[in-house]
Amino acid sequence: MMKFKMKIPIEVSPIMNDGFHLFVKGKLGRKNVRLLLDTGASKTVLSKKFIDDHLKQHLLHKNEQHATGLGSNQIVSEVISITNFKMGDIKLPEQQFAVLDLKHVNETYQKLNLIPIDGVLGSDILVSLNAVIDLKTAFLQF
Repeated sequence: MMKFKMKIPIEVSPIMNDGFHLFVKGKLGRKNVRLLLDTGASKTVLSKKFIDDHLKQHLLHKNEQHATGLGSNQIVSEVISITNFKMGDIKLPEQQFAVLDLKHVNETYQKLNLIPIDGVLGSDILVSLNAVIDLKTAFLQF
């Protein structure tokens, strides 16, 4: 049996009557973040609002590649380099995050009485950490 060094709880939330969304908690510096766990997202994303509210001192750079998904064909995005991202006891080395306006996602969550998100944990980080999603125990394991 494979031994995992770290486990992070996953919040499994029903969406309407026929689906679920998965959420994990992390920290950026001293700020808690709530992230949607999305294996289909190629890049981890932070909310533009979260950046504006808590990380104004960080430089944003225009992303030359358009993002796709999240209900739109092409989305203009920015990127930010973060050195103080943690999940549980795992501190990631400098990581590039896409920065997108997630207002429409959070408006939908509000209508569904779900807590808003600060970003999306994508497959870039999940693959780099060799993550395993265990829905039976509701843990993200590394």
